[in-house]
Amino acid sequence: MTPYFAILVPSFNSIKCLERLLKSCSEQTCQDYCVYIYDDSDDRTIELYVASSSYNRVKYVKNKMRLGVPQNWNKLLDAAKGNYLKLMHHDEYFSSKSSLENLKCFIEDGNQRKVIVNGHMVVNISQHILKINCINKSSFESMMRNHFSLYFWNYIGSPSNITIPAQLDRNHRIRYDSKLQWFVDVVYYINLYRELPFTYIEEPLTCSLANSQTQLTRIIEHDYNRQLIELSYCIKKYHQGEELSAVQVFQLTKRILRAKVPVHIAIRLFKGNIHAFLLVTMIIILSAWTATSFTWNKIATMVK
Repeated sequence: MTPYFAILVPSFNSIKCLERLLKSCSEQTCQDYCVYIYDDSDDRTIELYVASSSYNRVKYVKNKMRLGVPQNWNKLLDAAKGNYLKLMHHDEYFSSKSSLENLKCFIEDGNQRKVIVNGHMVVNISQHILKINCINKSSFESMMRNHFSLYFWNYIGSPSNITIPAQLDRNHRIRYDSKLQWFVDVVYYINLYRELPFTYIEEPLTCSLANSQTQLTRIIEHDYNRQLIELSYCIKKYHQGEELSAVQVFQLTKRILRAKVPVHIAIRLFKGNIHAFLLVTMIIILSAWTATSFTWNKIATMVK
């Protein structure tokens, strides 16, 4: 029988985090779920742990070759069987014993064929709450009205904060872009939004560990050059021909300034795109206003 929820866990070298996630699953008042673990670890630690554990709702696969991010996520989406899919990283877990029960009630209340965004908590290593992020009507409507804004403010957070009807996933087969790291989740959300209806539940159903050393975003958090290159790729592949508002142009320019790359390189990244013209126009205005030489470095220094 197909479980109501499929919890998708792409694991990698973090047995303690995985233990906490599985414990939070086992404590759920709603037990109509299956946990799929696809393991990219360097050794057999997680494999041996799962084999010796008493969890009977876990399906474990040790990848023959390391797939990496996000190919492992996509493989989980392809393989999992459940009515609703929820991808959770090993450093995340459910915020309460009733998280799945409350989510199921929300789904059954007329939201069966919608992608559901939930609130989440950020905790420290001692599981003390540092921040509660609850998506509200204003932020949700803003995101739906202008999905491009997700590049500058990710209202959703990590993939654990969305739940996808499996039938819609099979029909549309939207997957994570393997060429991305920093914007990999944002582009996935935008592509979902273009094809599927969304709704939200304010309740924080999940928890994520702050500053986890295994988080991909932490590894490239200050690699602004990488972020800029990815943003250019995203615009060319997913937003060609779209018009940007003045605020979006400003946000784009601010991100490029932060990367401190030469003007000619920044322009080349947007070659053949209307955004290049808008960016160049803003650079000229900034340069004239500051009376400095025509380089990103000089302007970036002034706006620090």
